[in-house]
Amino acid sequence: MSIVGQRIKWLREQRQWSQIQLAEKLGIHNTVLSRIESGEKKGVDFHLISKVADLFDVSTDYLHGRTDNPTPF
Repeated sequence: MSIVGQRIKWLREQRQWSQIQLAEKLGIHNTVLSRIESGEKKGVDFHLISKVADLFDVSTDYLHGRTDNPTPF
């Protein structure tokens, strides 16, 4: 599992959202989200990372594993 996938999954589970619910909010198919969370899909699109960061109010650096502080600057 990739760090991006791990963090998206953790954030999703904190809100008690299913993959289907989060995928709908992001405008993607739930199988795409499943592949991201499992690490099967490499190279997640920058725009999708930005949507996730905005939705969960975290920084993109946090999602990429560059920092453990989720707070955006």
